[in-house]
Amino acid sequence: MTFIEDLGRLTKAPSGVATYWPRIEQALAREGINTPRVRAGVAATVDTEVYSFAPVAELPSDGNGGTSGSPQFFWKYEPGTRKGKILGNTKSGDGYRYRGRGFIQLTGRYNYRVYGKRLKLDLENNPDEALKPVIAAQVLASYFKNTPGLVEACEQENWREVRRLVNGGYNGWDHFHKLVLPLATAAKITAPVDVTAVRPPVVSTPLLPAQPLDPMGGHVNDPADSGGPMNKGIT
Repeated sequence: MTFIEDLGRLTKAPSGVATYWPRIEQALAREGINTPRVRAGVAATVDTEVYSFAPVAELPSDGNGGTSGSPQFFWKYEPGTRKGKILGNTKSGDGYRYRGRGFIQLTGRYNYRVYGKRLKLDLENNPDEALKPVIAAQVLASYFKNTPGLVEACEQENWREVRRLVNGGYNGWDHFHKLVLPLATAAKITAPVDVTAVRPPVVSTPLLPAQPLDPMGGHVNDPADSGGPMNKGIT
């Protein structure tokens, strides 16, 4: 059985895995981090964060103060609020405009700007692009590559540290841990990998501190849950 078959079976989302995992794996390869342990960590992260292994957009919730109807307004992310300041939102309407999108919930004007620059895309002026599968996969891979210590934690199979670095805490840990162990086995992980051989040096960019805004606890793959990994300043 191949890794993608195992992944579809373990996540109970074979259709989503078949559609989106190849894009994620291509993005990991593009970043130079497509190793077995990283694949296991990324796959478990995606299934912990989103339903059906598919990119999603954040829905209204208590965490974001979102309203239903049209136009929608995420007032807890607006400029002048604690969360809005952390997310770098500066204009009225930014809360909803820069709501969470993708496999790992890119959130906030500042983060759209930073990841747009990294990927050479204008995500700040075109935030809906972050929901497109290929771009969502590139954001996910870039997040893993550029978060200090994250690839190393995967290579060391320090899965609790992987979860902390992604989430800012341990929300969804039980689900993540239950999934990552068989995925690591499926990826035929047997020996340590020299991380420096597969990962080029990272040029540090000063970013906001990685502090979770609204830890919701439990299994966090609800798009209405504002406790996702990028609903904060990104490392």
